[in-house]
Amino acid sequence: MAKFEKVNIGGQELNVKFGFNALSIFEKESGESVNSITKYGNEIPINLAICLVYAGLKDGITTAEVWSALAEIPFNKEYRKVAYDIVTSPYVRNRIRKSDID
Repeated sequence: MAKFEKVNIGGQELNVKFGFNALSIFEKESGESVNSITKYGNEIPINLAICLVYAGLKDGITTAEVWSALAEIPFNKEYRKVAYDIVTSPYVRNRIRKSDID
């Protein structure tokens, strides 16, 4: 199992993880196989580097981060609806399920 690494982006600590899920995200988003990026060596195109970072951040999101973000929302009726939509979105539900498996 891949371990989380913390990175500071814009003063915010974020989890980054490069597990199989991140590699799958990279391949889906970039259209390149993970093995094919080795051909670039140290001169990886910026769009692929950004995609790789994106995949690591997306794989690094944790259930705790989702809930801590929601805790900062003032809960009036409108915000509750937004929070509900976020928590019940397929992406977050799949990440929560994945976190339970990891």
